Amino acid sequence: MKTKWKSSDQSLFITRLNSLVQKGYSLDEALRFLSLQTDKKKRTDLLYCLEELKRGTPFFKIMQHLRFHRDVVTYLYFAEQHGDLAFSLNESAELLYRKQEQYKKISKMLRYPVLLIFIMIGVLYIVQHVIAPQFLSVYDSMDMKPSPLNSALLASFQILSAAAVIVPSAAAVCIGYYFLYFRRIQPSSQMRLLMKIPILREGFKLFNSYYISLQLSTLLKGGYLTTKAC
Repeated sequence: MKTKWKSSDQSLFITRLNSLVQKGYSLDEALRFLSLQTDKKKRTDLLYCLEELKRGTPFFKIMQHLRFHRDVVTYLYFAEQHGDLAFSLNESAELLYRKQEQYKKISKMLRYPVLLIFIMIGVLYIVQHVIAPQFLSVYDSMDMKPSPLNSALLASFQILSAAAVIVPSAAAVCIGYYFLYFRRIQPSSQMRLLMKIPILREGFKLFNSYYISLQLSTLLKGGYLTTKAC
C-alpha cells in the first residue's frame, strides 16, 4: 500500500493541480508538470498516476489507492461521472484548505489548556509529595490533629492528585484504542460505536447533519444532484 500523503501535501497538490487544469492543461500534462517539481517519493506516486491513467484507471480510484482524503475521492468520483474535473478539484482544494485552517484553530485552542493541565499536575505533585508531608509533620511534632478544614484540603489534594494520574492514563488508553483498533474499522462501524456513548450521541447527530448538508450543498452547486433527486 502506498504511504499516505500528509494533509498539507494533499492540499498543496490538489490546489496546484486545480490551477493547472483551470489554465487549460490536460490531467496528464498537469500531473507530469507537477512530478518535476516535487520530491522523489511524491514523484514516484505521480508517475504511478500517469501509468494508471494510461491503463484507463479512473482518477478517483488512483487517488483512493494513494489514500487521499475520502471527500476528495468522492468529488473526483462525481467528476468522473459528470465530466467536471475543474469543479471537483476546486471543491477538493477548498475542503482541504478548510480542514487545515480548522486544525490550526483547534491546535491553538488546545495549546493553552494543555499547558495549564501540565502546570496543575506539577503543582499537585509538589503539594502532595513536598508540602503536605511537611505540613503533617508539624502537627505530629506538636501532637495535634489538623483542623477539619485542613483535613478537607489535604483530602481534596489527594483526590486531585489521583485524578491527575487517572485522567492522563485513561486518555492514553483511549488514544491507543483509537490507533490500534478504531481507525482501522469501517466508518459505519465507527459511527455505530460512537452513537452508543450517551454523552457523545447528540453531538454526533448534529455533526452528521451538518456534514451531510455540506456535502449535498456542494453536489447541488456543481449540478451533480437536483432537488428532485434529493
